[in-house]
Amino acid sequence: MDENFDNSENSINGTLKLFSEADIKTVFMTLETSLGGIKNEEAANRLEKFGLNEISKEKVKPWYIQLLLAFLNPFNFILGTLAFVSLFTDVIFAKETECSWISIILIITMILISSLIKFIQEYRSSKTAEKLKNLIVTKVTVIRDNLPMEIDIKFLVQGDIRFVSSKDLFI
Repeated sequence: MDENFDNSENSINGTLKLFSEADIKTVFMTLETSLGGIKNEEAANRLEKFGLNEISKEKVKPWYIQLLLAFLNPFNFILGTLAFVSLFTDVIFAKETECSWISIILIITMILISSLIKFIQEYRSSKTAEKLKNLIVTKVTVIRDNLPMEIDIKFLVQGDIRFVSSKDLFI
């Protein structure tokens, strides 16, 4: 694990512990908010300052990396070893009249077909998963300008007073 991540996680945990032990006035003062929430203008300023409230997504691997990874699996390693052994037994050390490339060609064909099928399935599923992720919009209810309002979770900023209900999903 990254050392910077460990330090930031410890820092966040320490801050959360301090907030959990502090009185509500101290928390409101520190976050520059109140029971009535922050103003929409202040939310826009904080959004500009801190950015969107988004979890950083793992970048989708390029197709050529996915293709390469489709070939790297134990089954292909075993088949490759068999093809290598067959090269020696059926071609190099075989008599000229008994020389045969058939088993090597069949094994290599099996490796190619299985890897291409795996690649096509994984590539299509990763594309579909990306499309599904883009369709999901999570809304939260916050208080801004003393009024409850529903916003997209990516526009949630530090200091927002958020309503939490039993249907909320915490990740």
